[in-house]
Amino acid sequence: MAMFLRLLTGLFLSAFLAACGGGGGSSGSNSFGSTDPGTGQTTKTGKMDVTLFDSNGSPTNVINNANGLIARARVYNNTGTPVAGVVVKFGVDDANVATLSPSTGSALTDQNGVAEIAIKAGNPGAASITASATWTGFAAISAKATFSVGSLPGAIPFAVNFVSASPSTKSIVIKGAGGNGRTEIALLTFKVVDSNNGGIANKKVNFTAKSSAPVNLATTSGVTDSNGNVVATVSSGTQPTSVLVSATVDGTSIATSSDTVSVTTGVPTQTSFSLGVEKINVEGFDAFGIENKLTAYLADANGGVVADGVPIVFKADSGAIVGDGGLADTARCLTKNGSCSVTWRSQNPQLPVVRVVATAVSGSENLSANTGFTNSASWNPTVEGWQPSVVFGSATCGDLNYKIYLSDRNGYQLPAGTVLSFIDSTNVTATISPTTITAFNTIDFKKTEHTVILKPTDKCPKGSGVTTLQIETPNKVKETKVISITYN
Repeated sequence: MAMFLRLLTGLFLSAFLAACGGGGGSSGSNSFGSTDPGTGQTTKTGKMDVTLFDSNGSPTNVINNANGLIARARVYNNTGTPVAGVVVKFGVDDANVATLSPSTGSALTDQNGVAEIAIKAGNPGAASITASATWTGFAAISAKATFSVGSLPGAIPFAVNFVSASPSTKSIVIKGAGGNGRTEIALLTFKVVDSNNGGIANKKVNFTAKSSAPVNLATTSGVTDSNGNVVATVSSGTQPTSVLVSATVDGTSIATSSDTVSVTTGVPTQTSFSLGVEKINVEGFDAFGIENKLTAYLADANGGVVADGVPIVFKADSGAIVGDGGLADTARCLTKNGSCSVTWRSQNPQLPVVRVVATAVSGSENLSANTGFTNSASWNPTVEGWQPSVVFGSATCGDLNYKIYLSDRNGYQLPAGTVLSFIDSTNVTATISPTTITAFNTIDFKKTEHTVILKPTDKCPKGSGVTTLQIETPNKVKETKVISITYN
């Protein structure tokens, strides 16, 4: 009986330890992970984080004193419970910047799942520390933190370097110009360093701006941060110019200059607002869905393109406008590099001349530009001077030349690209010149002039002949005009 009780107690303890996970592991509830195909067991996934502290316990990722940093890794199981007794391995990716103490780079987690190691400064620079751990039943995990090594207290400035400009284009807009993605302020970053190129904190740096037109410095000096960096802020004036900012370490002759920052792009002006059309003539009066591209151009009073994102709204008296190059359900477009396009589409109402107006706003001023193009009809062209029948005789047996004038049924030019040719000729040779209608540069009532040449059969024997003028538009609409030939 006693043996039975001992066996039962052993089974109960085994089950209890399995449920608790044993050794600071998972409780087994709500576990997740992958199954090892070799053992059939589930590998769980824990979590780790790494934080850095100075010798006073304050979070920081900069070493600028002899005390270095403390790297603190915290290890949790899959349920978020700290795990004790886990070996954590630490490593620094650049031994020239920092080393670890102890040099083995390993530490054991305490009851709070925390393992710590000291980071000792080397040469100035930046590096990262990685912590990794694995324990029975859990997949390997790791975490990383970055840090930098600056100069030690009392370091002597050796140089001040220009680091970067924001925006990276080094271009800002004229005061009041605004614009999508554009700014009137440039941030120029400088760094004070020692002879090892390590950043020096708490150094005053004085700024001066050099430009051909007034600009504004937010402050004339600044103090370096823990990395040795200090920022000069420049805002634009009302004129385009180029700006250089000089930075000098206070009390020394150590100085440098920034890259050149340009102040460009003012507000758009009416005199620079232009509206162009890709085709001065389209064949859309008798067809839906014919397209034409319209492009607006903006510039400021100094001839500089305006900032991106200026909205331009279009209005047409016939057809429809599809915004942003034909891709948006609006009748507008937003400028990019000072211009933008929309697509006009033929549909009701149809007019033989399409007039388009584009508008924009510049401060309190309303800007506008307009253009137009002919919307030619395809069917039933008008042919003036046409001779439906021609008689040749012994006394008139020579070439016959005469002029004809073509237009669409509304009195405007036939569609640009219309081709003219004589077909099905019998007992006569017929030619026409020019054979192709080209677009005019105006949108007025306009006819095209053509020369018809009829060359009769040699010696004009009595009989008859025929020839047919074919008019074919770019939309493949064909119309014909017949000439009957009689030989007396």
